Amino acid sequence: MRAPRPSRTPARRRAAVVAGLTALILAATACGGSPDEDPAAEPTGAQSGSGSDGGADPSAPDDPTGEPTEETPDADSEITPPGTRLEADETAVVVLPDSSNVERGLVKVAITLDSVTKEPLSRLPPGAQPGASDLYFVEQTYTILDKERGNIIGTNLLDHTIVTSEGRDVFPFVDVAADPEGCAFADFSNVDEVGDAKVSCTAFLLPRGGEVEEVAYRDNLGDYDFLDGEPVRWTVETT
Repeated sequence: MRAPRPSRTPARRRAAVVAGLTALILAATACGGSPDEDPAAEPTGAQSGSGSDGGADPSAPDDPTGEPTEETPDADSEITPPGTRLEADETAVVVLPDSSNVERGLVKVAITLDSVTKEPLSRLPPGAQPGASDLYFVEQTYTILDKERGNIIGTNLLDHTIVTSEGRDVFPFVDVAADPEGCAFADFSNVDEVGDAKVSCTAFLLPRGGEVEEVAYRDNLGDYDFLDGEPVRWTVETT
């Protein structure tokens, strides 16, 4: 599947997203939920832990509690494999697809899940018809770790987030005219450099009484796609 090309205006960009999401929803109708996770499992960083003799790993950051902590991701951090399931406070490291559609992107980013909140329907744009639904906002931070020669100018972060509710994947709410109040998605520009971060919010309409069980990162080119790969998923508790 091809990643959507960047557009010059918010209205045209949202219209393109609507068309792309419609096709993806048809392809993803057979997708199910995730297996239960071990509640005793504790989140660990890709490079943190303890040595075989029980001593602290000298490469791990200091922690006054004596507990191992997750290292801050950088250009050398390992890529989070497709299909990985994370706790809400863990960080995923992925390579964003190249927005030029010429080659796979070589832009490595870290993704954190900042919050999942239930919001009043009054935050929807005027004219929206939510029906018997509940509105949720998902906020994430994307931080550039390494650019190399990849091109992500105009990469629309709205395209990379879905949620799971009652075992089914749900695609974002999109209005071609406006974002919901207090929830704007972000994209990258040609001035973004290593270390720059984008905070992006994605809105979802769930059937009345539904809750967000997981948040997932996906792409449109293979590794984290529904057809040729598997998204990275975070298990969440809605606030």
